[in-house]
Amino acid sequence: MSKLLAIFYLALLFGFGFAPRVYAHHGYAAYDLVKTVTVSGTVAELSLANPHSSITFDVKDTKGDVNRWAVEFGTLRNLISQGWTRDT
Repeated sequence: MSKLLAIFYLALLFGFGFAPRVYAHHGYAAYDLVKTVTVSGTVAELSLANPHSSITFDVKDTKGDVNRWAVEFGTLRNLISQGWTRDT
């Protein structure tokens, strides 16, 4: 077996070994894409960064207690294309 072919097979084996971990990183089990939730609150933090942007805000519940909510977005490029800025 040539050295180049051995390296190819090793790289292929290595790639298949990590494929499930990479795919699992972007699971959607925690999201209900059908249900819409409306929340009003005060923005505590906005993080526009790759690979995932996020917004954290404080929301008062019916008892008046403040709860911290966090929402994770997709890529920064997608947010910018939708008009998001640091001043949004």
